[in-house]
Amino acid sequence: MKKIANILAVLCGLFVGFSGCTPEFDEPPAKTYTYDKAATHTIAQFKAKYNTNFAQITENVILKGVVNATDESGNIYKKLYLQDETGGIEISLDATSLYTHFKVGQEIFIECQGLYVGKYGGVLQIGYPYLKNGEEAIGRMPQAIAFSHIFRNGNPDKTVAPIVVNSIGELTESMLDKLITINGIFFTNGGVEKFASKESTYPTSQEFTDSKGVKGIVYTSGYARFSQDLLPKGLGSVTAILSAYNGKWQLIIRDRKDIGTFDPSVTEPPKPPVYDGNATHTIAQLKEKYNSDLVEITENVVIRGIVTSSDQTGNIYKKIYIQDETGAISIGIDGKDLYRTYKPGQEVFVECKGLHVGKYGGVLQIGAIYNGKIGRMTEAAATSHIFTKDATLKPVAPTVNDIPSLTANMVDKLVTFKNLTFTNGGVNTYAKDKVNTSEELKDANGNSIIAYTSGYATFASTTLPTGPVTITAILSQYNGTWQLLIIDTKDVVK
Repeated sequence: MKKIANILAVLCGLFVGFSGCTPEFDEPPAKTYTYDKAATHTIAQFKAKYNTNFAQITENVILKGVVNATDESGNIYKKLYLQDETGGIEISLDATSLYTHFKVGQEIFIECQGLYVGKYGGVLQIGYPYLKNGEEAIGRMPQAIAFSHIFRNGNPDKTVAPIVVNSIGELTESMLDKLITINGIFFTNGGVEKFASKESTYPTSQEFTDSKGVKGIVYTSGYARFSQDLLPKGLGSVTAILSAYNGKWQLIIRDRKDIGTFDPSVTEPPKPPVYDGNATHTIAQLKEKYNSDLVEITENVVIRGIVTSSDQTGNIYKKIYIQDETGAISIGIDGKDLYRTYKPGQEVFVECKGLHVGKYGGVLQIGAIYNGKIGRMTEAAATSHIFTKDATLKPVAPTVNDIPSLTANMVDKLVTFKNLTFTNGGVNTYAKDKVNTSEELKDANGNSIIAYTSGYATFASTTLPTGPVTITAILSQYNGTWQLLIIDTKDVVK
């Protein structure tokens, strides 16, 4: 009998050994844990120091934070979120049932030396390398490595109080991966659709409108326990981890308890407020005052302009162009489909205080700092700096020009040129596949200008027309070379 029992034990051990390839954390016995070292960096200091796409941490770096979200409800997969007073960060681990070991409210220390840091979708996380297209990228750390770098301290009794905001425009980079509550939101499909589709292998994005009429998304896995719940109807609030993907904010709800009370009597989403201010500077005055490689606008500066561009065809990318009677300027915004919000002909007012002005390719533009240079502001920042007074479109009439008469004050304006001929008309396309391409145009006197087209534009593969054409485009410049940015082929007329 004893021999039979031993055989059964061996078989049981074999069964357990082969049941699944992803390790799970077992529920640990209740005890108080003690860690006797001190943190060397805050989360904000760490993120500033290791703001990179991929790198190994070779120094003695110890982080301290409190777990603010786990995988208990199934909406978070193989990762932990933790935060301190200065910021939040994701920890990527190749294990499931992490909540049994790292509960919300648990203070933990991470000995980062030997681990890796990198960005996924533009968001920094701590993990371990894996090969992506033959190159190392940030991935999940194995469980054994996690246990030798992540340590609990005390009991899971720390309070994680959410940051409360009332609009998307109040969100900042310092809140990334922290717990927030956003009040006054209205789900577009509230009372009609579920949080996520069970059939899809990818999470579902559900749109909501905030109190100022700005759109946002809640991002939910089909494996979340609440994924088949109907989206709440009406106006209410949610608590969630603030995440982002390629510059777009995403709210990740931890469990049902994070879904606040909604008033179903509200049947329409909030509308954007009407701007009641006026311009303090013309665009020409702004460009003269802040003619610098990079400078922050610290004064109360408001400019007004009409949107002249559209990114619908993909040749204008992550920016809008605006124009007034004195000049024009581009505004870098880290978002796609901007034409839906900033329509050609839309009058906008830009509150510039807190934004940056700088030069790219010698041309001044408005945006935010990126790696010490002028870059794009987030879409959320744009919503808190760019406003409209009414929905009436006021299309700008393009200025008719000839190549020899071009001057600096025409940069970024909407222009029309007549009787230009593509040098490679009938032979080349507007652009090579996925390669930004310059194609020469000449006037009747042999003066030339470049048509610059993105390899991702919807018309990139269209063959250049032959013979003289009239072109309407944004007149840009790069390191002193004039360029025409064609918005759509309908603006090229024979």
